[in-house]
Order: sequence, then C-alpha cells, then structure tokens
Amino acid sequence: VSIALGVEDERKKLCGELRDVTLTYYYREIDLYFVSRWYSYYMTNFTMDISFSKCGGILTATEGIITSPGYPQIYNYDSH
Repeated sequence: VSIALGVEDERKKLCGELRDVTLTYYYREIDLYFVSRWYSYYMTNFTMDISFSKCGGILTATEGIITSPGYPQIYNYDSH
C-alpha cells in the first residue's frame, strides 16, 4: 500500500499485514494505491477511521519559552 499526500515525493510505502497502524498527516486529501504482485489498483472507495486533534491558537503571553522537539537538529516532519 502506498499513501500519497498531495505530491508524489511525499508518498509513504507500507508493506505486509497492517493492523492497528496510526499515521498522522496534515493534508485535506489522501490518495491510497494498492499494489500487489498480480495487480495495481487506485482505490477510490475505502474506509478509514479518522480523528482530529485540536492544535494551534494564539499566543498572548508577553514572555516565555518556546521549544522545538530535538532542537537544534532539523525538525522531524513525521514526529508525533
């Protein structure tokens, strides 16, 4: 299974039997491609369980500390 997130460069490949897999994406659309030894299929009709997490907001404090996971290393886009 390959999941495309808007641009082909950001496609993730998942192999084998998948159960209880959690993937986090920040896109409005996700395309799912199923590829096997026998055929390849663009899936347009499938079921997903989706949940949303509230994030964002407005900072109103006049001072404080903002941290970034793993700083000063590059931020990992796939971090949870």
